[in-house]
Amino acid sequence: MSPLLLASTAAAGFACKISVQLLSLCRATGESAFVTLSRSRFAVAAAEDVAGMDPTWRHTVRPTETLLFRFSALTFNTHRIHYDRRYATHVEGYAGLVVHGPLIATLLLDLLQTHVTPERLRRFHFKAMRPTFDTSDFLVFGAPGDDTGHFKLWSTDNDGARAVEAEAWVS
Repeated sequence: MSPLLLASTAAAGFACKISVQLLSLCRATGESAFVTLSRSRFAVAAAEDVAGMDPTWRHTVRPTETLLFRFSALTFNTHRIHYDRRYATHVEGYAGLVVHGPLIATLLLDLLQTHVTPERLRRFHFKAMRPTFDTSDFLVFGAPGDDTGHFKLWSTDNDGARAVEAEAWVS
């Protein structure tokens, strides 16, 4: 079962902070944990080389218009950059439809839950650094962190640069 995201958006000038409450259902116990995620819309970093990163797990994601539209509906996100291609490319100037940062965070958590014995999620945070578009497949990765129960997760954008970083702690 994938986590369910409940989202709310608050915009102020050029900065847009998205706060998301993530309800992650623990597969083993059926208990739930709430996690608050946030990111700055304009936290776009320079392309980073991900060749030195050593993933234990890897999954290819094909972002479709249907997936992005449904995620927008599920999270009540009405921003047209996620489901209106003409608006996203001609008005906003993006290369294609923008993949939601919280969707990528959910995919990272799903990758973790697929490869790790389902345990109680204690803490999760992510940082979106670059936009990812629906113009091609992208990758999500994961690996154990330095401590027991700690995991590092990340995704790449359409050019292979690191787009989202995340960390998760399970008990």
